[in-house]
Amino acid sequence: MLDLGEPHAETVSFFSGFRVRLGIASLIPALAGLDAEEDEARLRRYLETLLPDRLAGGAQVVLAWDLLNYLQPRVITALMARLGELLPRGALVHGFVAYGIKTLPVKPRVLVLRPDGWLATMPERDTATRPAPRYTTGELQRLMPAFRVDRAILLRDGMQEYLFRR
Repeated sequence: MLDLGEPHAETVSFFSGFRVRLGIASLIPALAGLDAEEDEARLRRYLETLLPDRLAGGAQVVLAWDLLNYLQPRVITALMARLGELLPRGALVHGFVAYGIKTLPVKPRVLVLRPDGWLATMPERDTATRPAPRYTTGELQRLMPAFRVDRAILLRDGMQEYLFRR
């Protein structure tokens, strides 16, 4: 299992009850601020550094949390291409994409798994918002050709929960 977010005791504790190897990539701050004009080759090398084979190779499940909402389309494509190189066929990428809401917090939400399996949002002090990209399923599918939408569910809070399958 690979968590693209920051390490949180709650999430680590949740998965410690299962027979899984949990890798934590801490990609959210590194990727969310990438400039849209960055060189493609440099972006690919950067992702290889952030997602080395020893951390992500062979993962069956990837937790992307809110990350896709904070990435430029070309960065989504580069990230998913890198994951496509590392993940075996059939692996899943789970994420939330703003769909029915117009704004998002400036920074991605901090989501953790509670002991009962429910997701909890950690409180954030900064209440500033920014426009949500509101990627559609079709757009996401075009941005990640190595993956297909396995499941998409619109949640009450306006987020679309996705499972992408390699």
